[in-house]
Amino acid sequence: MNVLSDALVNAGLNVVALDAPAHGDAEGETTNAIQFAAALLRVSKELGPFDAIVGHSMGGGAAFIAIADGMQVGKVVTIGAPYLFSDVLHRFAKYIGLPPKAEKSFVDRIEQLTGRSWDETRGDVVAPKVHQPCLVVHDQDDKEIPFSDAENLLKVLPQGEIYKTKGLGHRRILHDRTTAAYIAQWISAEQITS
Repeated sequence: MNVLSDALVNAGLNVVALDAPAHGDAEGETTNAIQFAAALLRVSKELGPFDAIVGHSMGGGAAFIAIADGMQVGKVVTIGAPYLFSDVLHRFAKYIGLPPKAEKSFVDRIEQLTGRSWDETRGDVVAPKVHQPCLVVHDQDDKEIPFSDAENLLKVLPQGEIYKTKGLGHRRILHDRTTAAYIAQWISAEQITS
């Protein structure tokens, strides 16, 4: 088990861990957020509805898409989730040094492969459909998904709140015991609605 799973179990929660497409032991060599979201919907129909969902990076964005597509869940936690998937691809293209024309072709090709327009997966399109309480966990030093993505999500989430970390980046945040304990406590807490 990992730090987050341990914290959730120690808080008395039952955990279902999903190997998303092309991750862990799941089949495939490539994947995208739309495939992630479809996998979440399938698992939810089979085993859910769930009290909460926790998604890191693309998994957090995929959770928003799955909920917008009808997934039933009580609470949502995203960790280092992107606001715009197209921005992630543009940053990656720049990182590997694609010239502008190749960058555009790359982003357009990925959009074609997903079968959905990038406009349908924008944070300002899917996040407003997430009416569940949502905890946006994000490190201020995340170099892969900038902290501004979290700030933008908070502007459009109906019930969003933030948990900021510093110095953990995009991946070490998953192994931080303090963050994991906070997430477990937040999921376990009774929501007070007014």
